[in-house]
Amino acid sequence: MGTRNGKGNSRRHHEWTSGSGVHNVGEALDRYERAVTPRKKSAADEPYKLWNWKESSLKTRTLASIHGKHVAEWRDKEIDRGSAPATVRRKLALLSHI
Repeated sequence: MGTRNGKGNSRRHHEWTSGSGVHNVGEALDRYERAVTPRKKSAADEPYKLWNWKESSLKTRTLASIHGKHVAEWRDKEIDRGSAPATVRRKLALLSHI
């Protein structure tokens, strides 16, 4: 119940944003960096990915206002800048966690 993959991840990721005063992507990323990143095995590599999102045009959008077209525009810009498809997928995975 309330899980995305049967392991409770959806609920756990939502717990650190709900009722926390997070209003936009930038704030959610800051909170994620403080609350989640230190416990991750990939914590040393994550600051760059977080910085990349914090510098994106999506940083001031509310979480609820981001739609597929916004993410597709971001993805296209990343590819145009020369990012490899695998890199873009990893950055998108991080966004999906918030």
